[in-house]
Amino acid sequence: MTTQTSQLRQAMKKHRKALNPASIELASRSIARMLWRLPEMQRARRVGIYIAAFGEVSCAPFIDQALLRGKRIFAPVLRKNTLLYAPLRNDTKLTNNRYGIPEPVHTRQQLVAAHRLDIVLVPLVAFDSNLNRLGMGGGYYDRCFAFRMRRCNFRKPRLVGAGYSFQQVRQLRAAPWDVPLDRVVTETEILPQL
Repeated sequence: MTTQTSQLRQAMKKHRKALNPASIELASRSIARMLWRLPEMQRARRVGIYIAAFGEVSCAPFIDQALLRGKRIFAPVLRKNTLLYAPLRNDTKLTNNRYGIPEPVHTRQQLVAAHRLDIVLVPLVAFDSNLNRLGMGGGYYDRCFAFRMRRCNFRKPRLVGAGYSFQQVRQLRAAPWDVPLDRVVTETEILPQL
């Protein structure tokens, strides 16, 4: 990781963490509305989300609507050095993982591999117009979705970054292992445009 990338990550995390709850809620509701404009979201049956932490866009407004629309929702859980997904419903209990991020309490039999999902909302620290994503630096999402780099004709899951418009930067330098997004949705736009 370059010094420039590290500095960008720290600056964006600081900006995101400084957001007040009302701003996060407003942006999150706007993003939830935008997500329903995506054709792939309309078709999806199994939707992966993330549980927001550290000022990230909240998926809560989207989850409420998704459950009402009959979507099956899954949230990531850490397993060794990657992610698996566990069912998430309104009554699901949560517990914090080793990074302080909430995860659904689950049984081993409930876990679902990422390739079984139709669409996945992905948190981000920064993104560019080429749909490159800068994450928190642990590489969990890149390892989880690395299979997409080895398949030429993948159909699912579609990866949709959820972020604030201020997180867009001119260009990110993608490493060979970085898995690009299919779309990014902010409170003001959908990339690429529909």
